[in-house]
Amino acid sequence: MKIKTNKIVMILGGIGVCIAVLAASGCSQSRLQTKEKWLLDTVVTVTVDSDTKSAEQIDSDIDEAFNRASTLEQRLDRHHPGSETEELNRIRQIHASEDLWEALQIGSEVNQLTDGAFDLTIGSVTALWDFSENKSVPTEKALDRAMRVFRGPRMIFDPSDKRLVRLNEPDFEIDLGGITKGLAIDRMAETMATLGHRNTLINAVSSIRAVGPKANGEPWRIGIRSPRPKATPGLIAIIELDEGAVSTTGDYQRVKIIDGQRYHHVIDPKTGHPAPGFMSVTVVTKKSAAYADALSTGLAVMGRKKALRLVEKTTGVEAIFVDANGRTWVSTGLKNQVHELQRQIKLLPAS
Repeated sequence: MKIKTNKIVMILGGIGVCIAVLAASGCSQSRLQTKEKWLLDTVVTVTVDSDTKSAEQIDSDIDEAFNRASTLEQRLDRHHPGSETEELNRIRQIHASEDLWEALQIGSEVNQLTDGAFDLTIGSVTALWDFSENKSVPTEKALDRAMRVFRGPRMIFDPSDKRLVRLNEPDFEIDLGGITKGLAIDRMAETMATLGHRNTLINAVSSIRAVGPKANGEPWRIGIRSPRPKATPGLIAIIELDEGAVSTTGDYQRVKIIDGQRYHHVIDPKTGHPAPGFMSVTVVTKKSAAYADALSTGLAVMGRKKALRLVEKTTGVEAIFVDANGRTWVSTGLKNQVHELQRQIKLLPAS
């Protein structure tokens, strides 16, 4: 993986998103085909670089990947009636599908890695904040009541009994919002690879997964946008990715402002309030998108020193941080490649 500030030829994606895909300046001998669909509460774009299949077959293959992601979304969305997550929250014990089991396993791994900064069992707290339409702020009494259940172990796993999952406390809920998008594009990546597409990029705006480089061997170029695009427009870096995942968690993705106070959706499991540490955290890894998705959220909750220290000691993980004061920090593995990175982001309200 490399980071540099090459000439930008084209940016794909909507205004205000944190990750963009940049087109190369040269022409490829292969055929670049792109298709997008509204999934996972965002626009998901699949780009295939291939000269071995017809446009119609590539289009059909992408649809199959979209269908796989849609199935996973319905299975894991706790707000979807009859989803596995809704069922687990309601009856407290189920035999999990492979999708739910993997989400819970990765979530538990990142929970331990981040010392609880990422926590899938915080659903009773995130429900109180409700960043969909609710314009109120939960009372301290309600938050205190929801936070009382945080004593563990809260989930029991039994892989020998058909992937049995049991919730061990009566009043908390599972919320997979911090990992579902990543896992969905992992499943899309698996589908495309199985169908023979080894040069594919899947872009879900804040999460990206690369299945190999472009067909000519060149890496995909991923632009990381400023977390304050109105005050500081443009990109803070360009990542060259030939395999792996990039995920950004930002304090601007879901926001509400009440009585002049700004609240965002990244909740600290230890306080029940929005985490104050960072504007954005971008994780770059050869591991799965689900892992990157969860870890970027956990790092965004941790303080700068702890988060940087964790990245430095975690194999196969690099990160770019923009802290609450607008200063940009990078992990050691990226430092020699980011000398032109924007170092200061202006402190105006997010778009």
